[in-house]
Amino acid sequence: MKATMKSAWTLTRQHFPLILFLFLYRFIIGFILYRFIDNIVVPILHRYPSGAPIEHAQQIFLTEAQFQLTKTNMIMPYLCTLVAIIAVRMLITPFIHSGLFHSIQRQIQQVKGTRFREGIRTHWKKVSAIYWLGVITMIVPAIWLLPILAQKLTTALTVGQLLTEIGPWLVGWGIYALAIHLFSVALQVGIVAQRKVVTILQRTVSSFIPYLILSVLLWVIGIGVNSLFSTTTLLWAGFAALVIHQISQLVTTWMKVWTLTAQSHFLLHKLEQ
Repeated sequence: MKATMKSAWTLTRQHFPLILFLFLYRFIIGFILYRFIDNIVVPILHRYPSGAPIEHAQQIFLTEAQFQLTKTNMIMPYLCTLVAIIAVRMLITPFIHSGLFHSIQRQIQQVKGTRFREGIRTHWKKVSAIYWLGVITMIVPAIWLLPILAQKLTTALTVGQLLTEIGPWLVGWGIYALAIHLFSVALQVGIVAQRKVVTILQRTVSSFIPYLILSVLLWVIGIGVNSLFSTTTLLWAGFAALVIHQISQLVTTWMKVWTLTAQSHFLLHKLEQ
């Protein structure tokens, strides 16, 4: 596992121009999302009660907010816009995966230079099909869960009661979604490597535990690094915090590429056995 992470780190360094491109892409999406949320949250904060009696005013504010969310369609335009932004990002993701996985495999084969665009041209259709199959497989149970969660939200008297009632459902769905995500990545890597689906699934199942451990370890490292940057921006306000935040986005992009590279390297090794 250590050798896989080290080799993946070397491959990630060779894809630094691609990391810069993905950083700019994430920056644009993040800026659009930030402006969208800012236009919603700021007007709400202006209406938040700040005078005395504060406790009674807050209760009225929360009751009104609950009524607006559950009994009116006020949230629908915002929800549709948010879904559209997420959908655009999800449409682009398979193209990034097809190019990245192909380029990684070509680098492992000692081919000089990145082959990102070549991978998109060659594999985007199959990778997109696998990606969206995984997304749909994740969403179907979530659609079944939504009415249950909505009912719990309206009947729970306290936050603690709400978490107690919906917690097991969310944890179960989270574990299921994690497994689907890992199998989806494995299928994408295998299809780009031109392996049969049955072979990919067999190898993934037989090596799922180390594959899971490797993925979780890299995710934990990424979360730790991101938390470190977030803490630093809280301590240093002003222009320094802005610079550190942008650096953290570049590092986060690097960590994501490193994770996908390590997963790809690990799976390719298993497929060749």
